[in-house]
Amino acid sequence: RQRMFSMFASSRRDMVIAPGFERAAEDAENLERVLLESGEVNLARELGDFRHLMADQPFTMVVVGEGKRGKSSLVNALLGGEYSPVRESVPETAAVARFSWGREFKGRVRFLTDDECARLVECFREQGGDGELCERIEVMRRELPPRADEVLDSPERLRSFLSASEKGSMFASRVEAELPSDILKHGLVLVDTPGLNATDPVQNYLAFEECLAADCLLFVMDARRPESSSEQELLRQLARSGRAAAVIGVVTGVDRLNEKESRREAVNRARMLMDTASSCGMKVLGLLEVNAREAMEQRCAKNRRSGGQGFDYFFAYERVNE
Repeated sequence: RQRMFSMFASSRRDMVIAPGFERAAEDAENLERVLLESGEVNLARELGDFRHLMADQPFTMVVVGEGKRGKSSLVNALLGGEYSPVRESVPETAAVARFSWGREFKGRVRFLTDDECARLVECFREQGGDGELCERIEVMRRELPPRADEVLDSPERLRSFLSASEKGSMFASRVEAELPSDILKHGLVLVDTPGLNATDPVQNYLAFEECLAADCLLFVMDARRPESSSEQELLRQLARSGRAAAVIGVVTGVDRLNEKESRREAVNRARMLMDTASSCGMKVLGLLEVNAREAMEQRCAKNRRSGGQGFDYFFAYERVNE
């Protein structure tokens, strides 16, 4: 799969450059732009990766898994507030959402630019992708005016935009939110993603790009089916990319299994998937059982509680990486 990491890499206005590297970062970005315009995608990608080494970068943790695994509930529990949309029956998160520290809530949407749309079409065609999809993106480029960043002034507006019922989210490159959550105070950036089986291939691809840029993946699995084909394929793609991150396996829904033997079997199957991740070169940091919905309810309640058994591990891990 042709990577597009450089294409969606942050520009200098989004990055905090380490002291002493400002001029070098500016020159690298200008050269990267020239390479992209001339079609030298691989060289531009390598230069974009090098440019990121000059930034004061946070520790990025990406929550990934199929739809309806409890990813957004887990994100809300970690943040201690309801920021990602949750719906009981169908997958709800429709765009990539990045959460970072801020003294007060600030949200914005970055929409796909004309250039990004053009490169998406080029990439899908190179992969022999859906011709109808490429045509839709081309129509979007021609007929829709460029969209400036949209400000999201409240958590409610953020949840509304991220909802699958919000049609504008299909044009979003990513949604960014700053908020005063304790877990983000020391440089952690938490990323929620649409399900791996999302119906929108563009958001699927953008979610994959977030995985490529992650320092750690929270790999969320359902106890009833912890080793789906799309989850195994993601591990294979990450292995082929050469950007193997650390990974924490999270098994949700164990409480829904009635028999103790069924629970043990589900955890063992999830452990096999983590073994696959390890064989792909990823560092497996642990495998946890978490009731994501219960953890969200406890952590978002007025009288906040711990989040349930196994949940405190995340905070212990975050403290170790401060």
